[in-house]
Amino acid sequence: MESNAMTILPMCKYYAMHKQICDKRNAMNAKADDCLLVYMTAPDKDSAASWCETLVAERLAACANILDGASSLYWWQGKIEKAAETVCILKTTRSRFAAFTARAKELHSYETPCIVALPLADGLPDFLHWIRAETTTEATEGALSPLAPPAGE
Repeated sequence: MESNAMTILPMCKYYAMHKQICDKRNAMNAKADDCLLVYMTAPDKDSAASWCETLVAERLAACANILDGASSLYWWQGKIEKAAETVCILKTTRSRFAAFTARAKELHSYETPCIVALPLADGLPDFLHWIRAETTTEATEGALSPLAPPAGE
C-alpha cells in the first residue's frame, strides 16, 4: 500500500504542474473573438502616431497601423461636416479594452472620439497568440520575454 502512495504522490505533483501549464496555454489560445480590432480616427498623422505609440508602449495594444489621408463625412452639432483624418487600426484584447478606451480618450483631442472595436472571428493562431501575449499584465510588468512582432507590424 505504501508503494502505491509513493508512486501516486509524484504523479499528483506532475499532474498539478501539467494542469497549470495547460490552463495558461488554454487561456492564451482561447477563441479568436477575445482579440479585438480597434478603429480610431485622429485629426492628423502626428497625433495618430503619438497616441498609437503611447497605447502600444503601455501595452494597451499589441500594434497599430496608421493610415493617413482619410476623407470623413459626418453629422456634428446639427450639420454635415467634412474633414481630412488619419485612421488608426489597433489590435488588443477584450480584457484590455476598457483600459485602452480610457487611455485613448485621455489622449484624444476630439470631444467625442471615434473609438470602436470589432471582435476577430478568426485569424492566424500565432498572430492571435502574439496579440494576447503582448497585452497581458505579465507583459506590462516585463515578466514575459519579448516576442518578435509578425512581419508587417
